[in-house]
Amino acid sequence: MGETDLSNAKPNSSPTTISPQDYITITSSDEDETMVESEMIFTYPPKRTRTRDQIMITRRDEKKLQDGEYLNDNLIDFFLTWSMDSIATKQKSPLKTDVHVFNCFFYQDLLKKVKTCDLDGLKKWGSKVDLFKKKHIVIPVNERNHWILMIAVNVDQCVFPSKAKRSPHIYVLNSLGVCKNNFPNLLIEYLKYEARIKHGVKEQNFVCPTYSNPPVLRQTNNFDCGIYMIHFAQVFFKRPNLFKSLIDTHPSKGMRWGAQHLPYKRDALRDVIRRHKI
Repeated sequence: MGETDLSNAKPNSSPTTISPQDYITITSSDEDETMVESEMIFTYPPKRTRTRDQIMITRRDEKKLQDGEYLNDNLIDFFLTWSMDSIATKQKSPLKTDVHVFNCFFYQDLLKKVKTCDLDGLKKWGSKVDLFKKKHIVIPVNERNHWILMIAVNVDQCVFPSKAKRSPHIYVLNSLGVCKNNFPNLLIEYLKYEARIKHGVKEQNFVCPTYSNPPVLRQTNNFDCGIYMIHFAQVFFKRPNLFKSLIDTHPSKGMRWGAQHLPYKRDALRDVIRRHKI
């Protein structure tokens, strides 16, 4: 399925945290309305049998694409996964082999486990993937009801350094501007742990990523952070190996960042949902 693009709006509500296994329920005095809003409209990837890795989109999620609404975690997970799949298919690229996308629950678990020094509690996140056999990692972060995208590039070089000029680096892309938080350090602690338990790499031999908060396109309201985050991810998915050169291009060079699409992005995402309905 081809890619679509971008948006408008008004502040109204904030992102919700929904367990990936839970069926969504809505607080309402009208039980019929609750049933309608929690009704599943499709799952992604589409499979006849429901599996844990499927994302379930409901009518309530669909409403979060209305103007002035924040995107919730179900929508973020869906659009990140769908964007990578559709771009990889359209470009016939090795994107899905090279890039690992964590879901919205990873960062919250990472934050909690690092704070409590329980890195063993993060084993499940790496149980089905060797991150160092990937080139890049994409992580959606929700901090105080604001979506931020973290992209770690060249992570394979943390464990398997080559003579090629590819250094591991973490970009924190924030549509509200530079952030002064600990996101990259949390991820670095996790990568060190994974390198040790999967490859026996001692800390002194681990190639630690550098990190930065580069200037990116800025949102013009207080509710489109999720829209911008999806846009940044799509820009990255299209040319991951050229992302550094794009980052080095100031976002005032809007055409290279696809700024011309952003006013219509929300409409484009609504269209994607409509085309996936059962």
